[in-house]
Amino acid sequence: MHTKLSDLVGEEGALESFHLANIGIDTLRATEYWPMFELGKIWISPLVAAKLTKADIEHAIQQHGNGSWGMLGPSDWRANDFALDARRPVLSIYRANCGTIFMIHTDFERQLTEVLLPCEL
Repeated sequence: MHTKLSDLVGEEGALESFHLANIGIDTLRATEYWPMFELGKIWISPLVAAKLTKADIEHAIQQHGNGSWGMLGPSDWRANDFALDARRPVLSIYRANCGTIFMIHTDFERQLTEVLLPCEL
């Protein structure tokens, strides 16, 4: 069962930090968004929220949810595709318009998707 991204934004965080709602992303431009896999709660680190624009974060979450893994090489791309069926974690890497590299990680249980900078791993 897929849910709208607006249903994924929670009032309480899985971690003590920012959510989409904290930076003004509550419905991804009020469009219906149906990812190809469950994203769970979406958590954005304070560093990401401070460095990246709302548009960069929003676009990357949509790409990640649609199975477009960003800057990953072909073998990692295939590994993510396999991970969807095998219920394993998936990781995407993107470059924001300002040049900052960031990543999006969804856990194997599909309960949490994190938007992080590489230094936060």
